[in-house]
Amino acid sequence: MQRIADRDSAAMTELYHRYSGVLFSSILTIVKTQPLAEEVLQEVFVVIWEKAHLFDGEKGSPFSWLIALTRNRAIERMRAVSANRDSITIDEDELLDRLPQNEALPIVTSLLKEKREIIREALLGLPEDQRDVLQYGYFMGKSEKEIAKELKIENEAVKPLARLALKTIADLMNGGPVGA
Repeated sequence: MQRIADRDSAAMTELYHRYSGVLFSSILTIVKTQPLAEEVLQEVFVVIWEKAHLFDGEKGSPFSWLIALTRNRAIERMRAVSANRDSITIDEDELLDRLPQNEALPIVTSLLKEKREIIREALLGLPEDQRDVLQYGYFMGKSEKEIAKELKIENEAVKPLARLALKTIADLMNGGPVGA
């Protein structure tokens, strides 16, 4: 974290590659949609770049700091979304225009595009039942009961399928073997 606080972009890239998958998964469980999760992930890495100097290793590990920061940002975003349900959705270019301009932003943007492609490939590689559960639940916002009815499966099968699919995607995003 000190290297990032010292504006070491290589350290930022390393941190992104190491933790973005698990942070993205954490965000996705809160915000429920991939586009919003991607926006929040990008915001999180901008905040990390700007506030790395505030990290105190005596209070916890870098991972716990990242998870807390990520969770808080995702919850803040959900509160904002709930408060503005009727507002127009901000497109990605407008979001980028609103973010503070600094040298970390191009790195984060580039890495986010890379992860987006990995997610697409991972989704296409999932078994159909897992992919359908994610599509209905995370991308279409359907409840467990609605998913089960739509896919003609038991309600109890929905969560395990979703967990398995998310774990597979997280494993792929972290560069590890699937199911490890």
